[in-house]
Amino acid sequence: MEFKVYFSKIDAVARLITSFHLLEQDGIIQLKLIENSGNPRRIPFAEVVEAEAEGKCIAFDMGDRWVLSHPENISYLSRINAYFARDYSEHESIVTPIVFRDNPKVMPYGFNYYSSYYGNPVLKPTDKMALLKYHLRYLSGYSRCFEPSYFEGCPDNKEKGISILFMARLWNPSGLRIDPALPEDTNLYRQYMKDEWSAINRTRIAVMRKLKKEFGTAFFGGMIEDALSEKECPDLILPRAVVRKKAYLNRMKRSDICIGTMGLHKSIGWKMGEYVAASRAIVSEPLEYVLPGDFAEGKNYLAFTTPEMCCEQVASLYSNPDRLFQMKRENYKYYTEFLEPRKQLLNALTAAGFSLSRR
Repeated sequence: MEFKVYFSKIDAVARLITSFHLLEQDGIIQLKLIENSGNPRRIPFAEVVEAEAEGKCIAFDMGDRWVLSHPENISYLSRINAYFARDYSEHESIVTPIVFRDNPKVMPYGFNYYSSYYGNPVLKPTDKMALLKYHLRYLSGYSRCFEPSYFEGCPDNKEKGISILFMARLWNPSGLRIDPALPEDTNLYRQYMKDEWSAINRTRIAVMRKLKKEFGTAFFGGMIEDALSEKECPDLILPRAVVRKKAYLNRMKRSDICIGTMGLHKSIGWKMGEYVAASRAIVSEPLEYVLPGDFAEGKNYLAFTTPEMCCEQVASLYSNPDRLFQMKRENYKYYTEFLEPRKQLLNALTAAGFSLSRR
C-alpha cells in the first residue's frame, strides 16, 4: 500500500516522518514524502501531517495543543477520515473545543519527542553549505543520537546508587506583548499564555531547589543557561556541555527516577516520551491529555502537584527498589506496545481502518 505523506519542515513532525520511513524499510508500506510548501493542502497548522492511501486522508497533529477553534479550521475535519492528536483531551477547555471532544474522527496519538534518521526531509537543508554541514554532523556521529534506538533502554534493577534527574528550561513570558491595537481575543490568549509560562517557570524552579535540598548528591538537575535563568535562578544553571542532547540522553538513560512537568498549553512534554523509551521511573505533574493504551498514574508514573509532594513521590521510589524496578518494567512494556515508532504509527493506521502487512 502506498502512502502519500504531506509535511512541513518543522521539528515537531520529525519523529512521525521517521515512523513512516521505518515502516517502508520493513516492507509494510510504500512511501512518497511530499513537502507541503506554501500549504497547497490547506492544512491548519505546520504541526499537522496528512497521509493519503486507498482514498482515505488521515491527519496527525504533533503540536503541543490541538485547538482548531476558528470556523475555517473546524471545517477541516469534514474533509478527512481520521485526526490523531498528540495532545487529545476528553474535557472541554480553552484549547479543547467540544466539537473535537465529541467527534469520533478524533483520536489520541500519544507521546511525541524529537527523533529522526539520516536523510529525513523534514530536517535536510537545501542550501549547499548547510547541506554540507548536515552531512558532516552525521558522519561525525553527532546526529546519530537522534535516531530512535538511541533513546531506548531496558529496565535495570538497582539496590544502591539510585539517581534522580530533572533538567529543564524556562519560558520567557516577556515576549508575549499585550497590544491594545490587537484583537481582544488575541490579547486574552496572550495573557493566558503569559500566566501559564510564569506558572511553569515557578514550578520548575521550586521543584529543582526542593529536590536538590532533600536528596543531595543523589539528585542531578538544573536549568539551561539563558538571560531569564541567569536572572531567576542563577543557582540552578547547568554547564553548556551537560545540556547538549547527547550528553543529556546518556545521563538520562543512566538515571533511575526522572522528573516531568507540564509543557505549553498543559501539554505532555517531550521528555516524558523520552523517559518512557528509556524505561525510566517517572514522577510528573498530572497528565492533562489522554494517551493510547493503558498508561496510568501509579503504574507508569507517580503524580505530584507541589514541590513537597514531588519529593514525597520520589522518596517512595527511592526507598523501594522493587517498586522502582516494577515501574521501569511497566514503561518498557508500554514503549514496546504503544510508543516504539513503528508500533505507534501502526496502531493509529489500524484504528483508521487500514489493514497492513509485509509486502
